[in-house]
Amino acid sequence: EMAEGIETVGGWVCHLVGRVPFKGEVIQDASGMRFEILEADPRKIKQVVLYTLPPSLSQEDRESRAV
Repeated sequence: EMAEGIETVGGWVCHLVGRVPFKGEVIQDASGMRFEILEADPRKIKQVVLYTLPPSLSQEDRESRAV
């Protein structure tokens, strides 16, 4: 579930880590989604790739891979 007031994927990723991530950083949330930062400046994420884990992974596997 996303936090109230977040409207973009970049906003969600910044919320997860509490800052704007650096280019090349990979962040994973508790649901198993991974976000690879392709381009960012000190104020915002400009380009991000979203990866999801295969649905066959158990919830325990997903949690062990989370941030």
